[in-house]
Amino acid sequence: MFGFKRRKVTTQVLGNVRPMFRAIEMTIGHLPRALRTDPYVLGYFMATVASLTAIASNNSIKGADAGLVMLDVAEGIFGADGRVMLKRGMAFQSEGNNSDFKRGMENAQKVVVIAFGINELRDDPDIKRARAKMEAIGSSLDFVAPDASEGSKLAGHLQNLLFDDYVLKTYGDR
Repeated sequence: MFGFKRRKVTTQVLGNVRPMFRAIEMTIGHLPRALRTDPYVLGYFMATVASLTAIASNNSIKGADAGLVMLDVAEGIFGADGRVMLKRGMAFQSEGNNSDFKRGMENAQKVVVIAFGINELRDDPDIKRARAKMEAIGSSLDFVAPDASEGSKLAGHLQNLLFDDYVLKTYGDR
């Protein structure tokens, strides 16, 4: 029974995470191999998957099972490289001294917090920039998701600023 729940959560998390990499792939034309070793991307990916796993399972999937969800999601996006990628990310995490990895984790957590309607970070400069971008664009993107909440729209703009822009600036011309 628990295996079924883990598979269900994995499917849900993969469905939420895959689009951020699909968007990069569609923009650049491929997923750059260097993403698999980039400390910022690894921190962002691992924090996003961990947060979404906790939310999707109502905090019931932890420890080794949460690790299996992360592995399955990584392999679902990066294929066989997912396992190697996570080993590298876990090394960064255990060392605890890579500022890019930490920044990636912190930025991913901002996006998740905003997406789920927690407004405690409203004075954060990144959130202020994303809100200004959202307000400048107005409702012109509402045709994509007309029923999306303001928090969801803001999370999308924040994701664009904190992940997409980083990846495109770092790997867009490779």
